[in-house]
Amino acid sequence: MPSLPSRRKRGCGVRAALLALWTAGGAGAQEESAPEMADPVLREVHVETEDVFAEDSGNLLYWFANTFHATTHPEVVRRELFFAPGDTVRDEQIAELARNLRRLNLFGEVDAALEDQGDGTADLRLRTRDRFSLLVSASASSVGGVQSYGGILGETNLFGTGKRLTVSARREDEDDRFTLRYQDPQLFGTWHTASVAVGDATEGAFGFLDVRRPFRHLEDPWSYGLRIGFEGRDIDYYARGESIAYLPEQSELASFYVARGFGPRDLRASLGFDFRLESITLDALSGSRPDYVEVPGDTRELQIAGSFGLDWNDAFVVARRIDSIDYDEDLRLGVSTGFRAGVAVRDEEGVGTALQPIVSFTTRAAVSPIESSYLTFESDVGGRTESSLLRAWGGDAALHGFALALPGQTLAFSARAARAFSEQGIRPQLTLGEDNGLRGYPARYFAADRLAVLNFEDRIDVGIELWSIHVGFVAFADVGFIPDEETGRSFGDPLRSVGLGLRFASSELFGGGVFRLDVARPLDDVPGEDFGITVSGGAGQVFGFFGNAAELVAEFAGVGR
Repeated sequence: MPSLPSRRKRGCGVRAALLALWTAGGAGAQEESAPEMADPVLREVHVETEDVFAEDSGNLLYWFANTFHATTHPEVVRRELFFAPGDTVRDEQIAELARNLRRLNLFGEVDAALEDQGDGTADLRLRTRDRFSLLVSASASSVGGVQSYGGILGETNLFGTGKRLTVSARREDEDDRFTLRYQDPQLFGTWHTASVAVGDATEGAFGFLDVRRPFRHLEDPWSYGLRIGFEGRDIDYYARGESIAYLPEQSELASFYVARGFGPRDLRASLGFDFRLESITLDALSGSRPDYVEVPGDTRELQIAGSFGLDWNDAFVVARRIDSIDYDEDLRLGVSTGFRAGVAVRDEEGVGTALQPIVSFTTRAAVSPIESSYLTFESDVGGRTESSLLRAWGGDAALHGFALALPGQTLAFSARAARAFSEQGIRPQLTLGEDNGLRGYPARYFAADRLAVLNFEDRIDVGIELWSIHVGFVAFADVGFIPDEETGRSFGDPLRSVGLGLRFASSELFGGGVFRLDVARPLDDVPGEDFGITVSGGAGQVFGFFGNAAELVAEFAGVGR
């Protein structure tokens, strides 16, 4: 596989239409081209599933990985087929099937190819190489002064069936959490998925059940799903990296949605309907500053809404060195938009019942302005009103860029912003620090209702590989903006840092994931503090192709929705 990205399939979008017009306009001056070959009829499907490593490698680590791993059953691969022998198949369908298989997160490598039989038919040959799926690990991390310890025992490809069963325990500062989770991507051998999680935490017990039938391919007409759950948690408010108040919350949730897809593969639309029922019970605010926020009354809310989505699929690209090093990453170029509008019947104890219109709008776009470069943009904005007055709104947006023009290097940048406002319910607070993009400063040290972060990275594949683990080097600079009252900073005061890091990737062991280790130095003084060099580590890049803008407002994700 070449290190630079390769474009595998382009949709029949605007560029293709312009090319067709240009070709038609010049037909009089050119010789007539040979007729395009007809799409073949599928004769047979051959599936080859391979172990994590080649058997003849002679390496002890490779032997261990293969011995304690069950190779994926061919039926798991076959269930992802959305066509059958006797159907006419197109190249874009074969490429989509390969993308869908990689999305299962079971494989380190997927190859799909049609083999022409010379009589208008073709055989499909699918070859997959598994990634290591046994999870037995203990971890300890320190990110911005937040200490966390944990362990995981589980199997992410149970007996080769593609199902996932894990048991995990984690402590972060003084909070403990124990979770038992089961995930099935092919429930009862169908295209339905299921996820069940139960557990106990310092804040209380929790449990979730999620069963859905997602859109499985670009011409799939139906999607629907159901989610029910309950959870106890503490909503923390921070100042200078310390929790100064926490609000115990017990919530119960039930939701259902159904969506109908229609239109061609390159311009796909959907219409949907959903309802959500949620109950929230709050206790008294505790902590060193129990008067920090006003505690609202217990709330019951029913939402009924309709939705519309539109996906323009301009091209699909297979690339490397975006978020990982040695893994084939599937990039979709084009624009996706989603609009949801409805009504919420909200009953708050001590306030009464209100009818509130709700609306949200999401956008996700990716383009390749020049060869081997990509720009992505995503946004999520939502709000609600009552008696023509804005009651709550929240939003986040991210712009990311990647340039792979230099040999073995990826120049990357990210610009993110978030804002939250509410005159009802829980007061929102956004935090900024080393745990969400501003390396060199303690986690959750700065807090406000809005923030912005800039990240710049030079990601270098140094060419070192040891036992299938590829090593990368990163030089980075971060800049954050947040109006923090505790430190007297205004939104225009930058918080800057620079640093160096390492990245570790292995398609055989981690799939498309990476582990990172960063050393950062803050460049701006904070009154009353003397920050020095920090070391942080964790799973995943600080930002990726579409980043993690939603994590900026994860604590208050319901604001304005």
